[in-house]
Amino acid sequence: MGSIFQPIDQATLMALLRANKPQRVVAYAQKNGWNLVLRSREFEWALTNSDGATRIFPTLNELGVYLRGMAVADFSVDVGALDRASGDADVQQRLWEVDAAAEQAEWMRRQIQQALDDPGPAIPNAVAKARAAARRAELLAKAEARKPKRRRFLWWP
Repeated sequence: MGSIFQPIDQATLMALLRANKPQRVVAYAQKNGWNLVLRSREFEWALTNSDGATRIFPTLNELGVYLRGMAVADFSVDVGALDRASGDADVQQRLWEVDAAAEQAEWMRRQIQQALDDPGPAIPNAVAKARAAARRAELLAKAEARKPKRRRFLWWP
């Protein structure tokens, strides 16, 4: 696969995603932020701005939010262009973002596994919904009780 990316805009990106063309979505770390590349067997596309410049997302989280808005739930991250030994604050910020995302993903996996391994009795969905509805009604009643009473004044000329 060549290293020259074909530039695409957001509309083209959406069309490619709808057509299931890309096999991989990759976030590449740059010193100044993150850029987005889609890969298929034949092509590599880089997301660009309206002026044709590569679109840079300031944070990995912002790129993730953008991708979730496009219904992309899974993407890989490449920090190979960064020098881990660099003392540059921007480079260290990119590396920190990746480490934080990995820690969060690991924490979530542990929480899910812990819930799956819990030997306690499972709560049926209907029971959980009923409990939530009762709690919601209780909180709404408390909120209504705290609302100040509205008084009506009639003004007669």
